[in-house]
Amino acid sequence: ACTSKTDQVIRFGVASAPISLDPRFATDATSSRINRLLYQRLVDFDDQYQPVPALAEWEAISPLQYRFKLRQAGRRFTNGDKLTAEDVKSTFDFILAEENASPHRGTLQIIERIHVIDEHTLDFFLTKSDPLFPGYLNIGIVPAKANAEKTSLDRKPMGSGPFVYESWDHVGTLQIRRKA
Repeated sequence: ACTSKTDQVIRFGVASAPISLDPRFATDATSSRINRLLYQRLVDFDDQYQPVPALAEWEAISPLQYRFKLRQAGRRFTNGDKLTAEDVKSTFDFILAEENASPHRGTLQIIERIHVIDEHTLDFFLTKSDPLFPGYLNIGIVPAKANAEKTSLDRKPMGSGPFVYESWDHVGTLQIRRKA
């Protein structure tokens, strides 16, 4: 912040370092704030903390079924791959798999199954009715390939958000830049 660099890089000075840059595991405030810049989520919150569409619009088909339709714009991961409904399903399936030990699993256990209709559309089927359900889906979407290969994104995130990870040095300086 005290330099005159104009390289379009954000340098963070934070009270505590983020624990994880992997949204499947991040729970602390610093990690969550940085991950919001690196990853897109299906749902976000407005100023009154009400769930609002982010990456997708949704509708309640029934109290136990929600349909999400991904928006067309801005759906590319940093490696250039398109973000699809399969990536969304894969992210939540990974979190729900007990062996992956995601701290988000408990909240999302209401999900019975996820069905991909096409590359833009998927349905979440619930075990019980919960009108707050869309608000639980504010976790960053990870590429299906990273989920399948159990790739650690802790220090090498691969998101689709408005910023791209640059570096994180041994002193704790984290740098991200706005997508081109």
